[in-house]
Amino acid sequence: MDDLAGRRIVVTGGSRGLGRAFALELGRRGAQLIVNGTNGELVHAVVDEIVSNGGVARASVGSVADDETAHRLVSDCVDSYGSIDAVVNNAGIVATGR
Repeated sequence: MDDLAGRRIVVTGGSRGLGRAFALELGRRGAQLIVNGTNGELVHAVVDEIVSNGGVARASVGSVADDETAHRLVSDCVDSYGSIDAVVNNAGIVATGR
């Protein structure tokens, strides 16, 4: 299925959980991705999985709570793919302690 072929998309929080699932599915559908997360090892693992399945993806490690990182995500997408079509803003913080 290539209904997103050529679409340039940034996925924040893309290293695990729903973000990972979004990134893998978008890659499967032909989108060109920038996958972001704070854990570099996990981000690169997602990118490697997308690429090994024939997709196009690049890693961008850092927290989108940092303005520089957020700006870099957009710049990376534009520099790598020529433009940006969408952002899946999935990054978040879960507070489990009280």
